[in-house]
Amino acid sequence: PYKKHVAVSNKRRKYRDMFRGSDKVVFLSPRYTEDALQLAGAPERARLYAIPNLLTYDPVQPGISGKEKAVLYVGRLVDSPKKADRLLKVWKRVQPLHPDWRLYLVGDGPERGNLERLAARLNLENVHFEGVQDPAPYYRKARILCLTSTHEGMPMVINEALSYGCTPIAFNSFHAAEDMLPDRETGRLIPPFSLRLFARELDELMSGPYVPPSTRVLTNYQPEKVIPLWMECLQEQP
Repeated sequence: PYKKHVAVSNKRRKYRDMFRGSDKVVFLSPRYTEDALQLAGAPERARLYAIPNLLTYDPVQPGISGKEKAVLYVGRLVDSPKKADRLLKVWKRVQPLHPDWRLYLVGDGPERGNLERLAARLNLENVHFEGVQDPAPYYRKARILCLTSTHEGMPMVINEALSYGCTPIAFNSFHAAEDMLPDRETGRLIPPFSLRLFARELDELMSGPYVPPSTRVLTNYQPEKVIPLWMECLQEQP
């Protein structure tokens, strides 16, 4: 409770400082806007804008022929907020059930050595630390993307994975999560931070046939949707 109190107090202070020093404030989701208003009081709502990140990958039509029995992590290997160690602990639960599947971790960071040692200590199999690579070939072959972060803003890896037909699994630990993964046809949201439930959903996806995720949500992040929001923000008088 004390740590939660400190975290909320710091967040409230950050928002108030941001409002004082800005004519306009842009958030990645309307959910963040409401969060800011609750924590920092009620500044003029007209100064607040919700504009998502622009989709930088063109959606492709995934085919079963190109998909392997592969699970993917893409991101920095840092303890906070990414917590890739959670994924290794989940893999410990599911790997005995799926010995022909592989886990690829694409990215690097100060925690890589600790994560490699954890993988060895847990006797994990078929875990590959790939370092910094172009993630596109991995998106192309993976069926599932796992995101185990404590918090995020609007992680682009989710939209990138959807663009390549990877089904994302993430903790519902950040406000934009429900915007990005609105239903089970698009991806899976797990209550924070249940490794048991995460492993159960991952096992379910690994056990069934490959079904491409719905990509309808990606239309919300296309240039024709996002650019007008920026134009409105920049053209209106503060």
